[in-house]
Formats: sequence, C-alpha cells, structure tokens
Amino acid sequence: MSETAKTDESSSKNIYGDPPKINISLPEINELTQNSKPSKDVQLPIDILLLTVKDCEFLSCYYYIAGPFRSYFKGIGHVYFGSIGGDQDVKLKVALMKCSEDGRNKESSPRDALTPKKGKTRLTVEQGVPSDEDLEWLSHQLENWEELGRRLEIEEATLTAFDDDYKKKRKKIYKMLLHWKQKDGSAATYKVLHDALCHEFVKRTDLAEKLCCQQHE
Repeated sequence: MSETAKTDESSSKNIYGDPPKINISLPEINELTQNSKPSKDVQLPIDILLLTVKDCEFLSCYYYIAGPFRSYFKGIGHVYFGSIGGDQDVKLKVALMKCSEDGRNKESSPRDALTPKKGKTRLTVEQGVPSDEDLEWLSHQLENWEELGRRLEIEEATLTAFDDDYKKKRKKIYKMLLHWKQKDGSAATYKVLHDALCHEFVKRTDLAEKLCCQQHE
C-alpha cells in the first residue's frame, strides 16, 4: 500500500478521534484580566456569545479575545467581553461566560460554576481588587455586615455612622464596602475580603468562594 493510501486511511480512521494539537500557551485562571466595567457601560448588542463549562474551553476562547474586560450582571454573574478579528477583518464583539455544568439553575452563572465539587475541583483566590459591582452583589447577600466590617478593620464609629445614615440594610452594607475599598486602595484585595468572609464571626465561606475564588479542574 502506498504512503498516500496509508495516510488517507489513517486520517479516515481518526475523523472522530482526538482533536488536532494546538501550538499555543493558554493563560492560567489567575492571569485573567482584572479590568472591569459597570454593566451600563458595556456596548450591546454583541455579535457572538460563547458559553463554556470546563476551564480548558473557557481559556481556549479567552486566548483569542482582544482587549478583554469583565462586567457583572445581576442574575448572570461575570461576563467577559472583547473582540475577535485581525487587522484586515471586521472585528466582531464577543461575550464569554463560564456556566455551571448541570444547567438546571435558572440563574446559573460563572460565579455559580465556581462552587466546588468534592474531589473534582480546587479553588484559588483571585488577584486584584473587587469591582464596585462585586461589592454591590455582596451587599445583597449579607446579613451580619457589622461583623464583616470589623474584620475589614473599619472603625466602630464609622460602622455606627453607616447604620444611622442609611435606612436600608443593603445601602449600609454597600456604603461600608465602598468605604473599605477607598480606605485601603490597592490593599483592598479579594484575598482580604475572602479571609474576612471566612472568619469565625462572619461564617460566610460560601460567599467567599463565589465572589473571591476561581475554580480549577
């Protein structure tokens, strides 16, 4: 049998086999952009929506997106935006999401997908400073906000002032978190917030994992 025939036969046998290998270096989860925009500043509509489940799928798509940034949407979670297309092509606006695997939750989101599955995944804390929309999301989830404020080293008098100045609890919490972010600047990191949420007096490890962590397979 000729070499050409052998090659053709081998190719035909591998039609449904492993995909071809690629020669690119995918970014790590902790290397994703920290650049964020409020959802109201995102230019919609988009041209392409990419939905992924596994880390490798998400990172493979992310690799090809130019000028990436992320934005938080209530009920959806974080969505990454950017464009695809070379200098000679028409650039298409792209949105990229990482979703939960079972898809049963109506509000399945990249944050929900970060909930650890025992024995299958590991979590690492994100780098950088939480966005204002991250903090707004957190303000809708918390109850024991003063305990969290003390773990973030906010003075008691300041906590009392927030309690007196705002009637709605969500407003108190959001203003407190914004104050922490402004007070500590670049030191107001996901790591600090994660550790505060996990403190024995706050006991909101679930929120720490959803908001501050990335999932790895």
